[in-house]
Amino acid sequence: MTTALHRQPNFYATRITTTYRRNFWKEPTPKKVKRLLSTVVYRNGNEQQDAKEMAKIQGLTTSGEFGPILGTAMLDAAKGNLTWRRWQEGPVTPFAVFRYVVTANHSHYEVDGKATGYVGEITIDPSNGAIQRLVFLADMPKDGRLVTADIAVEYGPIELGGRTYTCPLHGIAVSHGFTLMWLNEISFNRYHLFGTRMRILPAPLIDHQ
Repeated sequence: MTTALHRQPNFYATRITTTYRRNFWKEPTPKKVKRLLSTVVYRNGNEQQDAKEMAKIQGLTTSGEFGPILGTAMLDAAKGNLTWRRWQEGPVTPFAVFRYVVTANHSHYEVDGKATGYVGEITIDPSNGAIQRLVFLADMPKDGRLVTADIAVEYGPIELGGRTYTCPLHGIAVSHGFTLMWLNEISFNRYHLFGTRMRILPAPLIDHQ
């Protein structure tokens, strides 16, 4: 059984962000410049990330994978002319892919603190209704400093406490202007439930002789 995100228990996971940079004028391919590890806490239905660690990430990155980004996608999709797109191969059964378009004045997707229009895609597993992938392709203004600001997040099964939950697995964020490109690859692992472990030990044998 797969449990939806909003019914997940309290847990924490490790977030790994690998940053690549490319100067279009000097470098033929992106170069790895940084790798950061941080802890994401999901408690009582809320996601908590270390703001100081997130501030160290250069370029566009994903955030809110454990809830807020899902809310953004569903809220905007409801007003963004959601349409059927295609079937996509899944590990067991095909996934359903839907597409929608959101203008800036109705968007909850922010780039540099400003709402941005975008084309969105939602990939769903029809067998259980779980979201498997989210894509945001920004419609950047022509007079802005960025030409591209796109992200994608992939979800998959994670076992916690003997049950299976749909959780973030991977993410990617690409942003570039006319000179620099930033690419952040994000992965989540080391999922752990909050809780305590207790063992009951047998009482020692007492020799009465």
